[in-house]
Amino acid sequence: MQTPTSPDSRVQRTLSIGAPAETLLRAWCDPQVQQRLLADWAMLVSGDEQRMVWSIRLPGARQMRLESRQAEAVPGQRVRYVSEGEHDVRLDTELSVRPAPADFGTEARLRVGYALPGGAVAETLVKWLGSAPERVLGTVLRRFKALLETGEVPTLERNPSAREDDRR
Repeated sequence: MQTPTSPDSRVQRTLSIGAPAETLLRAWCDPQVQQRLLADWAMLVSGDEQRMVWSIRLPGARQMRLESRQAEAVPGQRVRYVSEGEHDVRLDTELSVRPAPADFGTEARLRVGYALPGGAVAETLVKWLGSAPERVLGTVLRRFKALLETGEVPTLERNPSAREDDRR
C-alpha cells in the first residue's frame, strides 16, 4: 500500500470470515455495507462502488467531509480506496483477501494508512481517535464478519439493557 504517510501512521487488522473472497470484496465495495460498518463514525452522503462521499462525525457536533475513490481492484485479491478530506486529511484503505487457515473461509486483512496534518482539526482527530485506530479497524472487521456470516451487524440498539436508566 503506497501512502504519503510515515510508517507510524499505518494500522492493520486481520480476521477470518466464513465467506468466499469475491463475496468479501464485492460487499466491501458496496456503499450501503460501508455505511453499516462505519455508522458510529461517519455518514454516507452519496456514492457508488467507485466513489463515496462521507461526513465524518467529530467531537463538539462538528463534521468533516471525506471523499473516497477506488484506486485499485484486483479480482479475488484486493480492493483499495484513496480518500481525501478537508484540511488535507488523507486515508489509504486496502482490504486484501486470501484463503483462511484450516479451510475456514477467507482471511481478510484491512490496512489503513493516514495523514493528519497539523492544526486544530488534526488535534481534534487525534484526541477523538486517541489510541483507537486499531480498535476501530477491529470493530469494522468484526461487523463485516457478522454481516457476511449472519446477515446483520450486532447492536444493542433495541436491547432494553442498553437503554439509559431514567430512575437515577
